[in-house]
Amino acid sequence: MRSPLMAMVLQRCPRCRDGAIFSGVIAVHERCPSCGLLFEREHGYFTGGMVAGYTLGVPLLALLILAAGRLTASLEWGLLIGNLLFVPLAIAVFRYGRVAWLHLDRAIDRDPDP
Repeated sequence: MRSPLMAMVLQRCPRCRDGAIFSGVIAVHERCPSCGLLFEREHGYFTGGMVAGYTLGVPLLALLILAAGRLTASLEWGLLIGNLLFVPLAIAVFRYGRVAWLHLDRAIDRDPDP
């Protein structure tokens, strides 16, 4: 059995820590392929995932902008390069925001799905 942290890193189910959460790049399985846990329990459930993604994305973007600004010694170039570097990471931030939300919700509400 994987640790909760390793399950998050590997984007696995918060209950069994084995089944994949995503069926595609951004598509989430309706239920865990291994244990059947319902991932989206209600309409708008992943709004919390957007908050988690924002919490992950803003500091990452700020670090990229600061690093690029230091390397170029220009605020404008730092903003441009930092944002361009962030674009390919946006999908990962989206995915890990949803994963973090699922794991946090599971930690708070242990038996959400009968």
